[in-house]
Amino acid sequence: MTQMTIAEALREVADVKGKIDDWSKRLAPAVVWYEEDPPAFEFASIRETMNVLVLRLVELQTAIAIANATTTLEWQGRTIPLALAIRTLSEIKGARKKVEDLAVRNMDVGTEDKQEIDYDDEGKRFVKKTKRPWKCMLTTAKQAALLDSLQEKFIKLNNAVETVNHKTLITVVVGLSDAAV
Repeated sequence: MTQMTIAEALREVADVKGKIDDWSKRLAPAVVWYEEDPPAFEFASIRETMNVLVLRLVELQTAIAIANATTTLEWQGRTIPLALAIRTLSEIKGARKKVEDLAVRNMDVGTEDKQEIDYDDEGKRFVKKTKRPWKCMLTTAKQAALLDSLQEKFIKLNNAVETVNHKTLITVVVGLSDAAV
């Protein structure tokens, strides 16, 4: 067993995932190759290295998941689980993206020109021009204010999560070597 903060474990998770990705790229060329052009790494050693990395990843992720479920923080006058805070951050990011993608206008109401092809009583074709009224429930200014509000909420919650991540010690259980993937 080793102890580290959640933040340290998260950094190691990113590092281990990068190493797994690197070793994965070496795997395919080591499966089938020509005798005169052997691969730089042997298939068995690649698999062994990847197994060790995957097991370390699982150990770290398990310890982080346990800490996320059992650690709490103060947020908006309530004590909430770290796991809830993390998922809320994800939802705030999603909400920001949705609001950013909305088609907005500068004003609440307005009109736009509309042209239609129509025919008179004699069958002659003509262009009928009308004004088409519209309403906008989220103006550009309101969109900007909503995005700012969501960003502020994200920053405050993220700061609280980061503070907890840097203070909370977790225990990473090691030694799952017999559970090779």
